Amino acid sequence: MAESDSKQFRQITGKLKRFRFELKHIIVLFMILILFQLLVSLVHKISLQRFLKKTQDWYQQDSAERLANLTATSLELLVETRIQNKNPGSDDARKTIEALNIILSQEILQHNVQDVCVLVEKGGRVAAIDNGRVLYAFIFKNDARIPPSDEPHPQAIQMYGKIKKKLQASEQIVSILKGRETYHVFVPFVPKGEYMGALYMKNTPEFSGIASEIISSYNETSLIFVALIFLGLLAMFYISSYTVKERDAARELLYREREKQLEEHIHFQKEALFAKRIYHTHHKAEKVMGFIKEDLQS
Repeated sequence: MAESDSKQFRQITGKLKRFRFELKHIIVLFMILILFQLLVSLVHKISLQRFLKKTQDWYQQDSAERLANLTATSLELLVETRIQNKNPGSDDARKTIEALNIILSQEILQHNVQDVCVLVEKGGRVAAIDNGRVLYAFIFKNDARIPPSDEPHPQAIQMYGKIKKKLQASEQIVSILKGRETYHVFVPFVPKGEYMGALYMKNTPEFSGIASEIISSYNETSLIFVALIFLGLLAMFYISSYTVKERDAARELLYREREKQLEEHIHFQKEALFAKRIYHTHHKAEKVMGFIKEDLQS
């Protein structure tokens, strides 16, 4: 068994030794390496884009929910602080209304936030409040007369009507994605320990710029890496082609030398054969002359 394996190994080794590594093989290897590197870069880029897409979706939802939750918490803390004041004056009411207006309006100043309001239900009707004075009257004076806001919020009211029961039962944040990047976030609004409605925020977190920078940086890195590999392969190709040319030149000289030696050998063989023929002819001629002399003497 060992002898058979050894014999097969010698046969394979012999075949490999007979194989000549030509310039065309180097070119094929060069092209395969370049194509393989391009394929690896493409697959890696697609995987990176998918990862960034998932990361972007998670970040956008988390960012929108955190901002909406922070706004709702600020409103609830302000209401709780106002309730703890047993003897509020007119100045306290004014400060509370100003604080409510600041909380409701400061988020709109952010370019990612398009809409903010508090959704409440009174008399079986859902209303949107985006004014501190109206919200103050609704919470502290139980004023059911909610005037229409300067900017209507029909989309928020419509979406809240669909998720109101779920939001009230779970009292957890509900996010609805519309389009590719716009989140409609509903945060339960529970001042004084009782469910009163929801804070609505329409938010479009911006993350595409960061993703574009990452992809651009990766493209630059990949381009530099491919360029370095390309230059390295070019150097290998040049050295290998030069080596192959030198080998071919040496082989050509060897073939010419062998041809010259073969011609000299053939010429020597011809001269030797010619001399041998002359020798045999001369020997036969001497024999014939000897026979003639014998005949003449007799």
